[in-house]
Amino acid sequence: MRFGVLEHRAGMKQAIGAFAPELIIFTAYIVAFSMSTYVILPLQSLIFGPTLLGSLLFMGHGVRVLSVWLFGLRAIAPLALAEMLATFLIWQPDIAANGLILGSVVGGISCWVAFELLRLAGHDYFYDSGTTQPSWRVMMLVGAIGSVLNSFGHILAYRSTVDLGDELAQLLVFLVGDILGTLSLFFVLMIIMRKMRNFGQTGRD
Repeated sequence: MRFGVLEHRAGMKQAIGAFAPELIIFTAYIVAFSMSTYVILPLQSLIFGPTLLGSLLFMGHGVRVLSVWLFGLRAIAPLALAEMLATFLIWQPDIAANGLILGSVVGGISCWVAFELLRLAGHDYFYDSGTTQPSWRVMMLVGAIGSVLNSFGHILAYRSTVDLGDELAQLLVFLVGDILGTLSLFFVLMIIMRKMRNFGQTGRD
């Protein structure tokens, strides 16, 4: 089963490539981070209380997956910079500079490492690899592997300066947030692509 958004990867990359890809990646991550901070987290706090560090629906991880899929290494710098600025300016947790930097680096490279691990295992799913178009399940697998790496990395980055409480519970929050956020972003993009395709067909008729 193919995921609709993946069927349009050439068009997606061409559209993004018409602008500076780094700027698009940076902006997309900031927008996704802002949605989690200003929309998801307040709703989450009403239900679970303000005890969880991190969003249970973090679409920024989906931005990581798609950005690295399309642009590989080129996506790492804008993702890391966007995470650093978003964490410092929007989220504003009380963490030391070294924790902020380490967390940003982890966020920037986690999905690239996930793609690389699969490539080393004989499954090259990068956009320019020339392999068969991946299914949505493969992309979610990449997102899940990247989320594990990202979650462990952030726990290690923040544990020295932030009271994480039950670290296992916090790890699960990061994992669930990344995976649900990725799935949600893919679903939203699928709907947008389908609407655009239907609109284009209507225009030709």
